[in-house]
Amino acid sequence: MFKAMLKKSKSNKGFTLIELIVVIAIIAILALILVPRFAGFTDRAKVSADAATAKTIESAVQTMIAGGELSGNCSFNIDNKTLVTGATGVTGSAIQPDLQELLGTNLQQQTGVKKGFKVTISGSAITVEGQK
Repeated sequence: MFKAMLKKSKSNKGFTLIELIVVIAIIAILALILVPRFAGFTDRAKVSADAATAKTIESAVQTMIAGGELSGNCSFNIDNKTLVTGATGVTGSAIQPDLQELLGTNLQQQTGVKKGFKVTISGSAITVEGQK
């Protein structure tokens, strides 16, 4: 009896080649279906991150307007290191340190060529958009 059980256990050592091929094929089909779906999540997350950053910049600019550091019609660019460039019509003395205090020093645009954000103030309207 014991010898018969020992013979059965020796003959069933692993999976057959057919079983392994079937499992690999199923995994490959699942990967082909799921990988493109996950790629879309990354793109949408980057767009959402840029929208949130733009809202943060808009809030910081509103704070600076309320504090009297910015006024009138002006525009400027904020690059990915929170450095103000291309300022036109800015009546405040130095907006660079105030923006860095409000936004931090490592602002990042996630989509596009990653140049930063353009801020335009005209009257009471503030527009913040990513640069391409």
